[in-house]
Order: sequence, then C-alpha cells, then structure tokens
Amino acid sequence: MAEKQESLGKPNSQSEEEKKIPVFTVLKNGAILKNIFLLDNPPATHVAITANQEFEEILVVGRHPDCNIVLEHPSISRFHLRIHSNPSSHSLSVIDLSSVHGSWISGNKIEPGVRVELKEGDKMKLGGSRREYMLHWIPISRAYDLENPFVAPLGEAEPFKEMDEKEHQVSCSSSIHLYVFNYFVPLVSNLSYIFSRMRMALLFRMRVMIWCRIKIHHFLVRVCCHTLNVQLRQLLQCLRR
Repeated sequence: MAEKQESLGKPNSQSEEEKKIPVFTVLKNGAILKNIFLLDNPPATHVAITANQEFEEILVVGRHPDCNIVLEHPSISRFHLRIHSNPSSHSLSVIDLSSVHGSWISGNKIEPGVRVELKEGDKMKLGGSRREYMLHWIPISRAYDLENPFVAPLGEAEPFKEMDEKEHQVSCSSSIHLYVFNYFVPLVSNLSYIFSRMRMALLFRMRVMIWCRIKIHHFLVRVCCHTLNVQLRQLLQCLRR
C-alpha cells in the first residue's frame, strides 16, 4: 500500500511532455555551421517545461539591425522573412516580406505574403546565399545544455541538390542590370544636359565676341570719319585764306 501511495504521489515523467522549441541548423556545403534557437528568452532553469499555454513567437529575419535574426549576405533584404512559431501546437510557418531575391523551402520558391508551413527536416534558403536552414524540434532543456549541445544527425546534414542555381544567377544578373540601368541612364542624361548647356554657353560667347568686334569696328570707322572730316575742314579753311 505504501509503495502504491508513493507511486501515486510521484509525478509521471513519461506522461508529461517536455516543451519543444524550433531550431534551425545552418548548413553550408554539407558542413554544420551553427544552430539558431527560435526563442528570445531562455528558461531560468533546465527543468522540464510543459506546454500548457499557447503563444506564438514572431521573429523577423533580414539585414536590418532591428531584425531578430540579422543576416549579412548582400542578397538578403533588409526585412526579408517573418517566422511564426507556436511551440504548443508544434507548428512553424514563414512569410516572405516581398524580398528582392526571394525565399525557398525545400527547393520551392514561396510567394511573397503567403504563409507557408514547415515540417521537421525541411530546408530553407534565403536570397542568393548558399546557406541552408534545416528545421528541428528539440526539448528546451536540450537547447541550453552546454555539456551536451544539440548536433543535427549526420544523415540529415547532407546537402540536397542545388535549387534553381540558374534562377539565382538570373535574378542576381537582372538586379545588377537594373542597378546599372538606374545608375547610368540618369548619368548619361545629366551629361547630355551638361554638354547642351556648355554648347549653348559657347555659342552665346561667340555671339558676344562677334557683337563686340562689330561694335569696335563701327566705333573705329566713326573715329576715322570724324578725324577725316576735321582734317578736310581745316584744309578748306586754309584754301579760303
């Protein structure tokens, strides 16, 4: 009887499911770089936590310093992606925030503004970066266990086929062409405007010079005529005497 009462008094650890959080394992060329735990505030203790209260964690990914997850690749937009995670329902979804170079889930490009669900083992790529983000759900106590850190299984860390590499190159080249067009077309138009203004100024200067020469010529002619008239008058006066 005492043993039964003891067994009833102790909590059944197997029945209590420990709370799990989503983790993105960062892969590049088949190598594991790091883990990104999608939880802002770590637990105070490593005691098992049960998911009794539902809440949704919202994280923003991008190059802007105000983002929750800051990525420095140049093809990543300032506010690239929004992550919605609900540890209670064991669900995670992403929304592309109209990024320039797009986002891919397991090789498929997602539409901007459309919420896409991710499952365990799905891989995500952002922009033209070659890094892959593999989703895992792990117990929260394991996430902050420094003695036994979480490492993704090697079988799952194998890289999948390069997804639409040509599409990445085309998008990057098109953005470069657009940048060159937006930069050089105004420059050429400004140069043509400057050259036209210089031509107009040169023509105006030539006209002023011609006008000055004509005026000087007329002045000299008048001076010569005046001196000639004076000399003729003096000569006539001398002859009359």
